[in-house]
Amino acid sequence: MGHGVRSALVTAMLRALVGDLGKHANDPGRFLSEMNRKLAAILKQIEEPLYATAFYMVADVAAGQMRYAKAGHPAPLHLRFRRGSSSRCRSQPCRRGPRLFEKHDFITSQRPLTAGDRLLLFTDGLFEVPNAADEDYGTDRLLAAARQRIDLPLAELLDG
Repeated sequence: MGHGVRSALVTAMLRALVGDLGKHANDPGRFLSEMNRKLAAILKQIEEPLYATAFYMVADVAAGQMRYAKAGHPAPLHLRFRRGSSSRCRSQPCRRGPRLFEKHDFITSQRPLTAGDRLLLFTDGLFEVPNAADEDYGTDRLLAAARQRIDLPLAELLDG
């Protein structure tokens, strides 16, 4: 949550735990649940509000499947790019669910993955940043912008 030294320390702890959880690496829900339990045990003495979000995905290209779990983090945009046919952009509603540090077991979801698909992962900073009129960009505008640029080469899509 936020920026600065405290956030950097929590990020360093999360990174250290990742290596410890290798045996759960293929099951995203279990991976995040175990990470959450270990992190909560380390930080249980802190009285200040503290939270982190996470998105963990295993992409099995050979099986044409992605498995993922999220902890308070926005879902990625799943762009189905098809040269010469209709492309489409799929996104889950921005229902984020529980964050890390909340007592919860995270579930593994799955979705088909095919050649040419693009997954755009991002943080909430992308759509929650206010403009000059103090309006958030919003998820609807983000989705519309992705749909408008879906057939562009990846570098141009990202720049747009």
